[in-house]
Amino acid sequence: MNFSRAGLVAISVATFLILLSPAAASGTFTDVPVNHWAYESIGALTQAGVIGGFPDGTFKPGLKVTREQFAKLLVVSLDIPLNENAPQIFSDIKPGHWSFLYIDAAKSFIPTAANQAGHFNFFGDHAITREEAAHAIALALGLDKSPKPGSSYLAETFRDYQRISPQFRDSVALTAYYGILSGDANGSFRGQEGLTRAEICVFLRRILQARETPGDQSSDKTATIQRHQPWTIEFIDFRRPDYDMVQKYPGYNKIQTFYGTVTDRVYGFNDPHFVVRHTTLDFEDKQVSVNNIKTVHVYVYEEELDLFSEGDRVSFDYDRDNNITSYSVQRKMRD
Repeated sequence: MNFSRAGLVAISVATFLILLSPAAASGTFTDVPVNHWAYESIGALTQAGVIGGFPDGTFKPGLKVTREQFAKLLVVSLDIPLNENAPQIFSDIKPGHWSFLYIDAAKSFIPTAANQAGHFNFFGDHAITREEAAHAIALALGLDKSPKPGSSYLAETFRDYQRISPQFRDSVALTAYYGILSGDANGSFRGQEGLTRAEICVFLRRILQARETPGDQSSDKTATIQRHQPWTIEFIDFRRPDYDMVQKYPGYNKIQTFYGTVTDRVYGFNDPHFVVRHTTLDFEDKQVSVNNIKTVHVYVYEEELDLFSEGDRVSFDYDRDNNITSYSVQRKMRD
């Protein structure tokens, strides 16, 4: 990878990462007015101690973030552990350098290439590009192992998608799909441009907000999405397979499918539903048997309960809010 296009950024880590002034501590900076597009994110990250301002009361939101600064921000934000006994890997980053341990902790995520002699240089004082940051964030969050958007997603999302380096396109698509990174007002991603301090605050705040999302369903969530509204699924003795993704990423909306057999119908004004016992699921485009039988309640209008009978084989496609988007019924043969 050629880092020459990134350019150099001269900035003191002491003023970058430590809260040195009253303005930094309060999250208020002379160059970040209330109507600045990243005002809230900058304030949140500085008050959390993740990033700081400068002694003169400024934040310099347009200043580019270097690769070693990004390494520390990523490690601190995601609580990635440090290895105090880490060996030297990069020729240009020696033990004792302020960013040595952070770079070591983030080395699996931030892309780095060997030179012609086979040595690895990290180029810590070069600005990290937006596409490199996308790649690092995607790997650090494990998005590469998560459900992926369609093959046309990148082209549909960013008008300059062809200018994104091919090796980073999947990562850019994933971070955009999960609502972490975004493009500009013109619909461009500008992948090879340096990442600014304002932009990293916005991106890291989104990650921190996702990590703070409760792991179980909250009363606020069930108040917004009525649990027993018509044509929805309720999981009785298990969670939907992508439950964690739904909780963490507001933009995630993969349609899931549930297969099973109708075992009972429950009539009543409040909660008319039928019971489905789950015996198979989708795996790598195939239906496979599950080890433990699972149960869902399918809520419909009471007058529609008669559309289903005990013994019917059914499948339901449902969205992130458990609303049924389509279904099919294989009627049990009657005597």
